[in-house]
Amino acid sequence: MNFKFFTFLTALILTTLTIFAQNRAVNDDGYYKGVIRVKVDNNMVQQFEALHAEKTNSVNSIKATNDFVVTNISSLDEKNSEFGAFEYKRVFRYAGKFEARHRKHDLHKWYEISFNSKAPVNELIAAYK
Repeated sequence: MNFKFFTFLTALILTTLTIFAQNRAVNDDGYYKGVIRVKVDNNMVQQFEALHAEKTNSVNSIKATNDFVVTNISSLDEKNSEFGAFEYKRVFRYAGKFEARHRKHDLHKWYEISFNSKAPVNELIAAYK
């Protein structure tokens, strides 16, 4: 087997796998449909961490037990109910021994929220500001 053929075949396989691995739809603005990323305020961080400990053994995601995620923060719960937020997930996962570095740079405050709503991403961003 010659080297050029092997290189071409490898590139073709990797390209095909990359195309089929992307399973989330992207809208015209380049955002994932039904997903936004938010940075929570300093006063909410402890509530989110307590919620993680209560709802799951993992510190990386909070999943809905009802139709939407209940955070015990009334303003968020109203939005979650309205838009059908079914999961809050830390963007930067728990870092173990490097968690202090994540906290130093506020990476622990970033969450990705997934929705069942058909609302446009711009509307979700405006609602969760």
